Amino acid sequence: MSVDIRPVGNRGELRKFIFLPEKIHRNHAKWMPPIYTDEWRYFDPKRNRSFTYCDTVLALAWDAGKPVGRIMGIINRRHNESSGEKTARFA
Repeated sequence: MSVDIRPVGNRGELRKFIFLPEKIHRNHAKWMPPIYTDEWRYFDPKRNRSFTYCDTVLALAWDAGKPVGRIMGIINRRHNESSGEKTARFA
């Protein structure tokens, strides 16, 4: 199995990123999908002000041409400057 990690590069890939958890968890009895309008707003740099002071990358993991995982890397420059830290987080 070879997994390829690629940054989300267009709206179609963003759609895959947003809806991937539903595909992964669809057979889990207690899966509760998010409110997708909120998801679209959260991942839209024009609507989410944190994108103005955070460096972010969204990435999808691909296997055999299908998305199988996702990750978001975030560096909050405001936090790092005010705290004197050099930290990042992944979601």
